[in-house]
Amino acid sequence: MPTARSRSSGQLAVTTLHVGNLDAEDPQSKFDALAGQIVSDLAAPGIVSLP
Repeated sequence: MPTARSRSSGQLAVTTLHVGNLDAEDPQSKFDALAGQIVSDLAAPGIVSLP
């Protein structure tokens, strides 16, 4: 499970998240699960890179 470092006010968090073979035709539940990881586990970073 991904985790985030704590940050101070005024700091920008940047993360990279590998989403596997994500496809526009995947079920909504897959997108919802990834969004949950970004918001909860990664503490809603300002920039997310999806390689």
